[in-house]
Order: sequence, then C-alpha cells, then structure tokens
Amino acid sequence: SLSINVTKGRTYYIMFRANSDEAMGTAKFIISERVAATSINIAEDSLNVSKYDGFYCDYTLMPLNARDEDVTWTTSNPDIVTVDNGHLVFNAVGTATVTVTTESGLTDSCTIIVSEPPMLQVGVKTSVTKEHNTWNKMFRFIPETSGYYTFESFSKCDTQCTLYDADYNKIGFDHDSGDVYNFLITEYLEQGQVYYIRTEAYEYGDDVVEGYDVLVTQNIEGDINRDGEVDVNDYQQLVNLVVSTPDMIEEEFGESILIIADINGDGAIDVLDAWKLSLMINQ
Repeated sequence: SLSINVTKGRTYYIMFRANSDEAMGTAKFIISERVAATSINIAEDSLNVSKYDGFYCDYTLMPLNARDEDVTWTTSNPDIVTVDNGHLVFNAVGTATVTVTTESGLTDSCTIIVSEPPMLQVGVKTSVTKEHNTWNKMFRFIPETSGYYTFESFSKCDTQCTLYDADYNKIGFDHDSGDVYNFLITEYLEQGQVYYIRTEAYEYGDDVVEGYDVLVTQNIEGDINRDGEVDVNDYQQLVNLVVSTPDMIEEEFGESILIIADINGDGAIDVLDAWKLSLMINQ
C-alpha cells in the first residue's frame, strides 16, 4: 500500500512494476474533491427475467467523484419481486418496479418483467450465455412420461445444477459428477409435473467461462448406451459391464441387479440378473 499527501487539482503519475523489470506501466491520476451526488442510476431501465431466478442490481452515484450515501431499496409488488439490499428475487410471473433511494432523496427505478423460465426438451442441447452479468440460468421441464431423467452439462468450467419441484422444494443437486467438473444428476420425475432447474457456472483461477450446454435425456429401460432407444442384441455390452464393474455391482447394488435388454436379439426385452450373468462368465 502507498500513502501520500496530495493537493487538489494537481496531476500525479504512479509507476508500477511487477517482479520482472520488463513488466512496467504508468498510471495517471487527477485528484479531485468528493462532492454531493446529483443523481443515482440503476444499470438497467427494465429487465426481462425468469421466475425463481435472482441477482444483484447495480447502481451508480453521479458524478463519479460523488460521496457515498446509504440507499434504501423498495418494490412495488413483493409477491412478484422481493429486494434485500439490492439483491432481487423473482417469486412469480408478473411485473413490478424496484426503486433505490439515497439518504438525500435521489431516486431511480427499474421495471422488472418476470416470465416462466424457458423449457428444456428431451434430447435437445440448450446453450447458456451470460445475461445480467451472471452465468446462472433457470429452466423448466415437464416430463411427457414418468421415469428417470438425467440432466447434464457440457463445458470446460465448473458447473452445478439444482432440481426443484413445482413448489420450489429442492429435490436434487450435483456439481461435478460429470466430466471436467460438469454436473450430472438423475432423478425420478412424474408425468405432467412442472420441475425447475437452476444451472450455474464458475470461474476459478485461469478457467474462463465461455458458455455451456445443458441436456436432458430420459433413461429408457433397455437403453444401456443411452442413445435414447432400446438396445437390441446387447449381450456383449452386458458382459463388458459385469466384467469391468463386479465390485461396484456387489458393493452398491447387492448381489441382485436387474439389467433389461434384448440379449438374444428376438425383438423382445429380456430381464437378466447381472450377478448371475457374472457367475456364468467367471465359470
């Protein structure tokens, strides 16, 4: 740190250098007296956002050398938007106005339009880009049939996913079960019910978030390779599965795990006890 005595109106130059003699630079500073603020400006005049999403609302006091002031946040409809020290939470579909007020009486407002989150479709990758200075994103999903569904991300950064029911009760979470710290979460979902999915991405160290994709797939009985279709003639896949993971099968699932597939290739789905299959293979 550096402390110096300065004179108002004079120009000062500060030279800085890193560990290397070659890494040098010069910054120019003009010292000015701080003055009373003449206006306060919220970064956005209006925002289109998704229900159950949330983020911080930025503001700026003008001029740039204005003295800091405490501010108060209010909302015209807390059923739709709540605000706590600039942190906005969007509770329901509708429109509300958020206002920030300084101690000296300066104000600015932002209109918040809250809609349902975009829908995820089975088998369709959805790309997430940066919005409102955040990589967080809310989605909706309504299963056409009851069953197990998997939500996963594809990126080169750390991502996480939280799954909620229609009343926004948390029912699942994952942050790095997939490859390269991507999320991979599987839950049983009911046909026709609304589910909400919050996805997030983070920058750590040299990792830079450039966007990520989200995909939902349905876990179909008999679809061992997860290509969305029931497999036919999967005997070799079952053999490979049992031979490569016998300890996992015994430890996590006990001595009886049912694998459903068409092993003999007759077009009908067979039911096979994988533990018995492993015994047959090892004999």
